[in-house]
Amino acid sequence: KFGDTPPAADALWSSPVTNLDADDFNDEDDLEGEDGIIIGNFVIGDLEIAASYGVVDTNNTDESDINDGSDDDFVGLQFAVNYTFGTVDVAFAYQEAVDGLESDIEDIDIADTPEIIALGASTNFAGIEVGVAYALATNDDDDVDEELQSFGVQGSYTFGDIPARAFYVYH
Repeated sequence: KFGDTPPAADALWSSPVTNLDADDFNDEDDLEGEDGIIIGNFVIGDLEIAASYGVVDTNNTDESDINDGSDDDFVGLQFAVNYTFGTVDVAFAYQEAVDGLESDIEDIDIADTPEIIALGASTNFAGIEVGVAYALATNDDDDVDEELQSFGVQGSYTFGDIPARAFYVYH
């Protein structure tokens, strides 16, 4: 696909734990200065893989401050994988850092979009859905090295028609 479409990690990553801060992947709105997103998606059985880039027309530097303006360019690689084996769902997502594309993660204003790696798994034990997730966002801007890690566990159970969920996230 190409156009106004979600990039790979934004489309496939769904954390099995609520409120992780470090898994704030770029979406199509964050990549608004680009001409579009190019994404490839592959599905076979219980395996789904996607990879994407933002496409930037940098010949007109007034429209983009993401790179040097010399050529058209691909920026913001995202890669994501979802796989189910047996009763366990596993997810992985990656986002390349992008210079010149601002980001907000938690209460930190970052001059550039960070590199993000996220892993998660969930399963069901006797009606209790259990999930664990880890995400790492790193930004090695010119003068500042910032890192945000999030780790969480979550359990949920439905009592009749009433769902209940408990989770703990360390940021």
